[in-house]
Amino acid sequence: MRMSLECCGIIIIDATLCEIDDGSIAIRVPITEVKRVVLGYGFQSPHPILQMILGLVFICMGVFAALAFLNFLVQGGAFPKLGAGLIAFGFIGVWLVAKGINRGFYLDVISAQGRRRLGFDDEASPEKMRSFLPLLASTLRVLVTSTVPGITS
Repeated sequence: MRMSLECCGIIIIDATLCEIDDGSIAIRVPITEVKRVVLGYGFQSPHPILQMILGLVFICMGVFAALAFLNFLVQGGAFPKLGAGLIAFGFIGVWLVAKGINRGFYLDVISAQGRRRLGFDDEASPEKMRSFLPLLASTLRVLVTSTVPGITS
């Protein structure tokens, strides 16, 4: 694996632009497919409203299953295996909501396969973005722009 450029969780490995999350590759886009890159600041999720709604639905499912489990513990009876799985949905819902409200710097990568949003980690700062964008543009050899006030490409 050859690493050529890295900044706050965004890395170019071999011929792939990647987002690193918890030490593993979360999103990868082949450099040959990249047409344009836009730096932005805001919700790092590409669909935060949808993610929040889905997360809240999962939380509700988990809460109802947890209440049924508590009722089972107090009054006895049968508790289906499906109920235990639904409790896990509550935890997944909390994770979706937490990720959905995460704000920060991100790269919108427009490629042949569509738009992908790669989020920078919490260490990203305007100064780091100002120095990273020209390096990214020269490495990718595509148009790299910024919608963040005060940061130009």
